[in-house]
Amino acid sequence: VQRAASAEAAQEVPGTVLDGPAETADGGVQLQYTDSDRTSWRHIEPAGKGAWTVTLTVPQRAAGDTSAALFELLVEGFSPTTA
Repeated sequence: VQRAASAEAAQEVPGTVLDGPAETADGGVQLQYTDSDRTSWRHIEPAGKGAWTVTLTVPQRAAGDTSAALFELLVEGFSPTTA
């Protein structure tokens, strides 16, 4: 979990975007990206004048349905603040 200056700034990721950015039902944004070794999922939640990000990064060999399901659990359990 990390704070970003804005939702737009949080969409800047290292690597190649595989999926998204896509708006979520709660007003957030999700995307999936990869580099030569890892795959990551990121949820961006606008908060106040910035945004919070929840990111899960795994080795490419572990990037599958189980990792995606774990990411969804992490996002569901996150409660942003405006601080």
